[in-house]
Amino acid sequence: MAPGTAKTVSKTLRHGGISAKSAIEFIDGAVGAQGVPGEAASVLGIISDEIVSNIVNHSGAGELSISVSRADGPRSVTLEFSDDGPPFDPLAHADPDTSLPLEERKIGGLGILMVKRLADAVAYERRGGRNVLAVTKRF
Repeated sequence: MAPGTAKTVSKTLRHGGISAKSAIEFIDGAVGAQGVPGEAASVLGIISDEIVSNIVNHSGAGELSISVSRADGPRSVTLEFSDDGPPFDPLAHADPDTSLPLEERKIGGLGILMVKRLADAVAYERRGGRNVLAVTKRF
């Protein structure tokens, strides 16, 4: 790929066809086909598993679109997840206090905290009646 160029592949899963397994298989294949190195690909796998699981299990979405974009200047991959569920900004909530003992912590929030720590950039927007979460990992 020439410096500064980008390559994007996308897939849309619709009601009845939305499953974590099919989404993760698509992402893993797209990341591999774009020549992302092993460590970055592994991190993207962890990130996508967390995000897709939350969308599939909690959003009530009837459609999930996923884009995987690679850029070479600087070298990075951006995963974009777009669903038609009710508005939900996972970045709007305070990070859980991981210094508290387990029995004192509120349930929830650890997954998105993990995503924010593993990724180089995470952004949410409500666009065209859809939740859009973009996660970028440099390598």
